[in-house]
Amino acid sequence: MSDLEDRISVYKEHLKEVKGLGWFRIIIGFIASTILMVASTWGLLIFISSIGLYNIAPENIGPYTTYFLLGTPVATVVAALICILLIKRPEYGTLLMRLHMRLKHGAGEYFLSPEAKDLDLNTILRRSIYGSILVVGIALTAVSQVLLTNISPEYIIVLGGYVTLASIIILPFTMMQFYYAPWIIKESGFFHLDVPDRSFSNVGDNIEDILEFVAGVDIVLVLIELTLATDLWVAGFIFLVVLGPLLSIVLNFTLVYAVARKQATLAMIKYLLEKRQVPDILGSKDEIRQKVIALVDRPRLAKLLQEEVSTSPTEEHSAVSDIEEPIEEIRLESSEPEEGKEEAEHVDADDYTW
Repeated sequence: MSDLEDRISVYKEHLKEVKGLGWFRIIIGFIASTILMVASTWGLLIFISSIGLYNIAPENIGPYTTYFLLGTPVATVVAALICILLIKRPEYGTLLMRLHMRLKHGAGEYFLSPEAKDLDLNTILRRSIYGSILVVGIALTAVSQVLLTNISPEYIIVLGGYVTLASIIILPFTMMQFYYAPWIIKESGFFHLDVPDRSFSNVGDNIEDILEFVAGVDIVLVLIELTLATDLWVAGFIFLVVLGPLLSIVLNFTLVYAVARKQATLAMIKYLLEKRQVPDILGSKDEIRQKVIALVDRPRLAKLLQEEVSTSPTEEHSAVSDIEEPIEEIRLESSEPEEGKEEAEHVDADDYTW
């Protein structure tokens, strides 16, 4: 095998060591998603009928809930198709990554250091809530300019319907580009060394933070506008019209991705190594290490270079251990107080494993 294939094999083995949910927890998650869909839809329809916003006959609440429930298997199929697409053609999930590169105007450098972490139900729920807020924020942006100009209480249900429709239409694109893709990029360990800012960060993590902030601000602004245009309770009601059933659908998307997560991450790593030729922590360990240290701690770099000349190299660790927690090590070194650094014992350069 070539050196590139060897490194990809190491990353594949590394991903195998990362713990997933397991089929039992995934099934529990789908059951919880179904219960959430039924409960939120049933409760919402009863609430709408009880306050007189819309006349819904009691015998129709069950059928309407069933119609909404059909969104669960449809969402699962769509999520599976998107995951298959991202595994077969990972370049389709690089829109925001390419935008990041363009906005940086070539400043700094990019490298790979995979850092996929164990997955549990708490993480699944937290990410599903984040995804729901993201979709609602984008949907409200799409319809706010048209429907929020002269809204009155009698159009509240119409507005909720339009927001729901907008969410459904943009859902596949939103989930692929703004939900799945940043997650994959993050766990692929696609890092950026920003030389002008003297910092380094995970690109996927940065993208998620920006998206969450923008979506959250947009939701707050729309809710404030709704509150000022109608009554205080209307803003929260419109938000619940979408967020209840949508959380169930996004939870399904998250559970499906949990199944395809390792394959999608490995596909992205292969794409970045083979097509983009991004340097990685196994093939360019020394170069990346020196660039990172030079960026955040120039005195430490000078000290290490001096020690490399005066000491002999020690035996390296195994390839899999070289890619575990590389960034945290450098962060800890760069955060040491100066007086602590003066008293620290000499450290061989090859002890800094990536």
